[in-house]
Amino acid sequence: MAAAFPTVALAMVALLAALAAELPAAAEGSGQALQLQTVYFNSDSTWLTPAARDTLKRHAGMMRRNPELSLAIEGHTDENCSEEYCLALGETLARRALNFLVSEGVSPARLSALSHGKSSPLDPGHDQAAPVKRSGRVEFRVVQPLRGR
Repeated sequence: MAAAFPTVALAMVALLAALAAELPAAAEGSGQALQLQTVYFNSDSTWLTPAARDTLKRHAGMMRRNPELSLAIEGHTDENCSEEYCLALGETLARRALNFLVSEGVSPARLSALSHGKSSPLDPGHDQAAPVKRSGRVEFRVVQPLRGR
């Protein structure tokens, strides 16, 4: 049994090195987790732009190469809507990204979608006259590796 430990340790080191190469790290020393590129939506829209599709294809490739990982997909909106509407819109954005990843071969069992609504806007403030450049977005968080793998 002791001989298996070095093999497992080497496999874990190789996995961490592969992930470090694929996932852009937060600023050194910031204590933040690794993050995937955010997907942005046009104002009050749930359509995936060509740039969003390209980003999601890269995320799907990373997920296919790392089957032990799972993702939390978190939908966000701006503050220019009611709480109820923003929560529903954030859920729709997250589901849109989740469905695209599934269409690219990622198992839905490895994905979860949730909405933060307007609780974390990109540009906090209540200036209704200010132009909203990026009102909807989906952020991705790598969660604990799947158990039993």
